[in-house]
Amino acid sequence: MPDQDRKQLIAEAADIFVRLRESPSDQAVLAERDAFLERGKAEQDVYAHVAKAWAGASRKPGPNKALVLAVVASVAASLYLGAEPLGTRLSADVVTRFEMRDFELASGDAVVLDAGTALEDDTEGDERHVNLLRGAALFDVNADESAFVVTADGVEVEVTGTVFEVARLQDSVSVSVEEGSVRVRSGATVWNLGEGDHLVYSGDDGVGEIQQIEPTAVASWQQDRFVADGLTFEQVADVIDRRLPGRVIIGRSSLATSRVSGTISLANPEEALEALAATRGARLISVSPIGYLILP
Repeated sequence: MPDQDRKQLIAEAADIFVRLRESPSDQAVLAERDAFLERGKAEQDVYAHVAKAWAGASRKPGPNKALVLAVVASVAASLYLGAEPLGTRLSADVVTRFEMRDFELASGDAVVLDAGTALEDDTEGDERHVNLLRGAALFDVNADESAFVVTADGVEVEVTGTVFEVARLQDSVSVSVEEGSVRVRSGATVWNLGEGDHLVYSGDDGVGEIQQIEPTAVASWQQDRFVADGLTFEQVADVIDRRLPGRVIIGRSSLATSRVSGTISLANPEEALEALAATRGARLISVSPIGYLILP
């Protein structure tokens, strides 16, 4: 199950749990809880973690319901999702947390890693291959007869010499070309991108959309800014989330899937999250360092 789907389950479970704590005999809320639990094991596990989070937070219902909900959801996210997937830590050759990092690959090619990025270098001999496990990376590839291949969540990007960015955004992969050209493949579908081309591909629905951007906008996170045009609220939140301790939980799926436009400064990640919430008139509730909850 994708990370954002787990976060959505946590937000839903926390909302039910807090309302039930306030009105234990409310038959409508009881029925909603039972229906949630009957959906499957994932929902049952999440609800159990919410109950554990409530006990750990040692809070009782009070007048600030939103704050109580934020505490429960954020603590549950920390318990259920963890700070870093073990598989990512074990397989990655380089991992960043809140900082960017320059890195030289085994092939001699250069890469700049964004905050919250994990990269696996599978280069062997003349086979230049890396796997982007999460986050975003800007590759500066030396011209060579052998191809340089980046894989990310089933998407394969192949070049021989160019500067380009690959990013994982929730259930999507984006590829942006600063100079040169790249070939992107997912299954039988192939896209050929040139300078200034920006592709966002969603594996869930198999849709890939190419847009034109300024080459200087590629990997704009290097200048502490992020161009959000055409992305969803949850995808932009994910970029900011990688720069913050704890977890960002979006309280409604309709908010998470809404489209965002404009450029957001990343210099102060919490202010960036506030600015993102403001684009939809949403509320940001901070339970630092546990996490953040965004409510419509």
